[in-house]
Amino acid sequence: MVYFLRLSQPLGNRWHTARWYVGYTFDDRTLQQRILAHTSGTAAAFTRAAVLRGIKIEFMGVIDGGRETERAIKFRKNHAREYERLNKRGLIQPKSWLRTYANTRFEGEPIAGSLCQ
Repeated sequence: MVYFLRLSQPLGNRWHTARWYVGYTFDDRTLQQRILAHTSGTAAAFTRAAVLRGIKIEFMGVIDGGRETERAIKFRKNHAREYERLNKRGLIQPKSWLRTYANTRFEGEPIAGSLCQ
């Protein structure tokens, strides 16, 4: 499954900014682990930089597909446009349960880069 994350504000420099992250994982269980890793700053360099700057990360949804689908979306270089295109076609599966799950650790303490705003 391919998942979409959106930052609450752009990340980058004066020449280039980005607000979206696209990743790939195997199933719901590993998706939850990946989201927690992204929001705690221990996953991709992009989301780690966002967490260090206090930028909130929002989980937007998933689409069916594998690594090839993720690479195709990244190759197109505009994750926001791809998300909108897929969403209009009804292919995005929102995971509202994940927003609640990933917003807290098992002990109930908030995590860095909270998914819920």
